[in-house]
Amino acid sequence: MNRICILICFIILSGCTGVADLKKPVKEQFFTLSNDYVRTQVRGWAKFKWVEGLKAGRYTSIGEDEEGVYFIGSGLSVIKLANEEADAYIQTGIIPEKALKGKGVLESALHVGGIWIPKEGVNADSRLFYEVRNTTDGSQFGITGAAIVSLTEGALTYIPYGSEKEFIRGLNIIDK
Repeated sequence: MNRICILICFIILSGCTGVADLKKPVKEQFFTLSNDYVRTQVRGWAKFKWVEGLKAGRYTSIGEDEEGVYFIGSGLSVIKLANEEADAYIQTGIIPEKALKGKGVLESALHVGGIWIPKEGVNADSRLFYEVRNTTDGSQFGITGAAIVSLTEGALTYIPYGSEKEFIRGLNIIDK
C-alpha cells in the first residue's frame, strides 16, 4: 500500500514547477510597493480569517508563461496568516513572533515568492505564488511522508488573488 501511495504521489507531484523551471521573461520589468499590501478574507466551514498579500519592496519579473508574468520580491515577501496571527497583524501591522517562528502553526507566515499577473488581453485572475519550504522532513509519516516532503520542496504553490483587481490595475509596472 505504501508503495502505491508513493507512486501516486510521485506521478502527481512530478509536474511541480519551481522558480528555476520558469521560462525567462521576454522583457525585464519591475514594480515597487511602498507599503505591505494584504487582503483579509473569512472562508471555509470553520470561518477562518486569512490575511494574504505582499511585503513592501521591489518585485522583479523572473519568468513567464503563455498567459502571464511572475514577479518575485526579494527575500521573504509573501504574507500568509490565519486567525489570531491575522488579527494581530491587522491591528498592529506587525507579524507576530509566534507566526515568524512557526510555533503552533502549520507553516511559516512569510514565504519566498511574489505575484503572477496575467498579460494584457488574457482573461485570468492574478495569484500569489510562493515556494514550498517544508518545516519537517516528513519522517514522522514514514517513507510516504518523507517522499512527499522531498518531492514538494521548492515547488511553487498558488493563492488565488483575483479579488484584488484594483490593486493589480494600480501597479506601476516599469520596463527595465
